[in-house]
Amino acid sequence: TTPIADTLSGGTLSTATNYQNVFELRMANSGPGVSAGGKYWAVDIEFNPGTTTFDGLAAGAWRVLQATPSLPTTTSITSVTPASQNVAGGTTGSVTAVAAVSPAAAAGTVQFSVDGVASGSPVTVASGSATATLTGLTGSLTPGTGHVVTAAFTAATPAANTVGYGDSASTNTAVNATIVWNAPDATTTNLALSSANINYGVDTLTATATVTVTAGGAAATSGSVQFKVDGNNAGSPVTVSGSGVASATISTGSLTASATPGTAHTVTAAYTDGNTYGSSTSSNSTFNLIVSYLPDVQNIQTSIAAGTLDLSTALTISTPLLLPAMTLNTSADEYFSSLSITGLSMTDTRPGNLPYTLSLISTNLNKHGVANPNPNESISGQNVGFNVTSLVSTNATPNTFLGSQIPGASTAGQNFTGFNNAAANHVQITDTGSLGLGGSSPHPILHANQGTGTTVVAATMTIRAPTNLLDGTYSGTVTFSVIGS
Repeated sequence: TTPIADTLSGGTLSTATNYQNVFELRMANSGPGVSAGGKYWAVDIEFNPGTTTFDGLAAGAWRVLQATPSLPTTTSITSVTPASQNVAGGTTGSVTAVAAVSPAAAAGTVQFSVDGVASGSPVTVASGSATATLTGLTGSLTPGTGHVVTAAFTAATPAANTVGYGDSASTNTAVNATIVWNAPDATTTNLALSSANINYGVDTLTATATVTVTAGGAAATSGSVQFKVDGNNAGSPVTVSGSGVASATISTGSLTASATPGTAHTVTAAYTDGNTYGSSTSSNSTFNLIVSYLPDVQNIQTSIAAGTLDLSTALTISTPLLLPAMTLNTSADEYFSSLSITGLSMTDTRPGNLPYTLSLISTNLNKHGVANPNPNESISGQNVGFNVTSLVSTNATPNTFLGSQIPGASTAGQNFTGFNNAAANHVQITDTGSLGLGGSSPHPILHANQGTGTTVVAATMTIRAPTNLLDGTYSGTVTFSVIGS
């Protein structure tokens, strides 16, 4: 006659995840013919003992979660693969374990453990089986010792289990995984020196160690070699290559301060590895510290001057660039004059075989005695032309030459290039172009890719003037300039 809420309020309710405020009421079925550990009847009840709503239940309310038989389960380890394994000392091994849960319809998870310590997360049971890869088989144990693998089944939440099953841990206590340590392969280290002698304070020699597996002669593919001179470390350990070879340079700096010329010294190579290969040390190799000469180090010094680029035109104030009187051409449309120049000389004393470019620009030529010449009293600088035609002489190397090239042409393929800045076709003084030697920028007339030495070239200067010019003497200024790189 006691209300069920009062009865539930007096009990201890679960606080486990998914089982909060849940308890199970069991009634054993112990009639005739029922063996010990047989079925019992159970009912899972959820009760809200609080003062506010919990899980959809009002305060003080309760409900039946399931009222089906709760069946016993068994869990066992069915296989551990591999049952034993070879690992190197200090290495952590792993195995694959399979646990069987009976009956197969039981829903839940299995927690595997190695030596009583949980390994990984719980594994969901599927058709009565759970499989996991377990770690924790450490090599810190004595070789040949085993590890116990166990499994514990935890039933799913009541709502997920159409038939209730209890929780069970495996009773497996047999050694299921055994470590067998591999003994490291014994090794042999051989040492060779590039020379039996080393000059005191001057020379070096190369020490080369070759490490092989004693049984079979295969190369040791890991580890490092510490070279020693007279028992003292010579530098840091050197990692062996894939062919088991390590090398180091030995100098007199590796020797003790007491080492003197005429003494003998020993070199050894000590090989070590982590797990795969055993350590080994080479036999002593000896070299002699000799003095074939005593160096007397003195400084020697000289210098090279910056050098200059010098241009000579063989022209002076008293011997100007004087062209013959102009003559009317056969077409009677221009006046023409030309002059051959053979003394245009460049001397380059700069070091480094550097290039240079010789350029030329002309002003307009005005009639003498006229302060403000009219258009028919001036010759445009564009009507002045200059063509470097040939290489007279040079001691520069190489001395290849290609002359009469159009300005802007490539200078590749020959050391000297001469340019033909042809005079304009008797343009009027009012023309503002930059043909011939006119305009505001110098015109390259000779380029040397490397002109160290003295080079003399021949050239032709021309003037082509319009026929509207008045008679008289016309003069202007031409400026030679040289730019080196």
